[in-house]
Amino acid sequence: MENNKSNLSTRPFGMRDKLCYACGDIANDFTFMLMSSWMLKFYTDIMGVSAMLVGGLMASARIVDAFTDVGMGTLVDMTDPNKSKYGKFRVWMLRGCVPCAFMGLMVFGGGVISGAPMPAKIVWMFVTYLLWGSIFYTCVNIPYGSMASAITSDPAQRTSLSSARSIGAIVANLGIGVVGPLVVYITNDAGNRVLSFPKMMGFAAMCAVLAVVFYMICIFGSVDRVYIPPVEKQSKENKKKNTSLISLLTDKALLLLIIGTVFMLLTQMTQNSMAGYIYPNYFGNTTAQAIASMAGCMLMIVIAALAPKLAKKFGKRELGMFSMFGGAIVYALLFILHVSPENVWVYMVLNLLAYAALGAFSAISFAMIIDVIDNAEVKTGNRDDGKYYGVYSFARKLGQALSSLLAGSLLTLIGYSEATAFETAVVNGIYNVATLVPAIGFTVAGVFMVLYPMKKSIVDENAAALAARRDGK
Repeated sequence: MENNKSNLSTRPFGMRDKLCYACGDIANDFTFMLMSSWMLKFYTDIMGVSAMLVGGLMASARIVDAFTDVGMGTLVDMTDPNKSKYGKFRVWMLRGCVPCAFMGLMVFGGGVISGAPMPAKIVWMFVTYLLWGSIFYTCVNIPYGSMASAITSDPAQRTSLSSARSIGAIVANLGIGVVGPLVVYITNDAGNRVLSFPKMMGFAAMCAVLAVVFYMICIFGSVDRVYIPPVEKQSKENKKKNTSLISLLTDKALLLLIIGTVFMLLTQMTQNSMAGYIYPNYFGNTTAQAIASMAGCMLMIVIAALAPKLAKKFGKRELGMFSMFGGAIVYALLFILHVSPENVWVYMVLNLLAYAALGAFSAISFAMIIDVIDNAEVKTGNRDDGKYYGVYSFARKLGQALSSLLAGSLLTLIGYSEATAFETAVVNGIYNVATLVPAIGFTVAGVFMVLYPMKKSIVDENAAALAARRDGK
């Protein structure tokens, strides 16, 4: 195979690569985590839509994602990296980043019709969320997740990129989880802390602007070092081995990673959604919510910084197993203790231990999908970064949507509404949901990490085989 290197960089891999790559996930999460943490709360409390309906609509959007994520992955794979100085990945990010940020803002713009009939509010919510998540977020996230393969072929360097990406997500979470609770609430006449539409809209606008800024840093600051040819220019031999969607979906390593990740995200996103209920409603303390978010993010940065060294020594699969089961134990303990509303700081400290466990897996999860792609290339001789990451991205968004559906359904089941939000039975139900669901989710994710076949020895063997193949040995 002839490798046209006209647009490849010879700049040594270093800190700049990690910082610029991290900026991509800072940008992603200024809209993604905004949805995960605040959309359910916004539409239940400001728009008056039932929690179950909000979660159901978010989950139904994933039907569209099943086509757009894989379709975008195929489009990326077919893109010729030599037709743009931004390569086959960053060029798509450049096209989609501004519309993505704008539609993320418009999801919360629904407050302008908060007094309209319910069908109008539902249509606004569904259309804006669909355009944001299924179209424009897909347009930037699929190529962003795939571009690590072009930045470097070294497994250790890819793990460091995954860790940097995780730290980038934490930086965005600091803004979403720490600043948000401090600025979007007001105290109503009854003395309760409630969400404010003007403040929420202003906060969403700030996130949209910051998303665009960080996307630009990632796009213009990153470089490609590995030539990944468009699908149509592969050899006839490799075309015969081309990874069809059916064979891709029967890849054992991919399927087990997807299922484990879905349950991990189901846990993480439910945890994020419920933070907007357990702190203001159960504990009556939004300041503690902001402090907990900041402390959790700081701890996750430390864990993410250590994760590459731990993964290199023990293996990514092995580290994932430990972190998932560790998080499950912490949440099971919180559920059993049922911390009283007066002891918010006890809850916060124990919750931080679960954040540490989550941080370890989050830091390596995006390097794990590249391990799976490498494994498929070793077996088939063909590399489909876009398709694989498209399926993986769809699974991640499915986990997010299912968490919204689950959280919304359980909030409805315990009787939560704008009118009952501070009743004793309801707030106790909020506590149970916020602790029991993560305990179960972490446990199931851990089981699938045990079954996941990409042991450290296999990952290292694949990296050596691909390096030899590219060197023509």
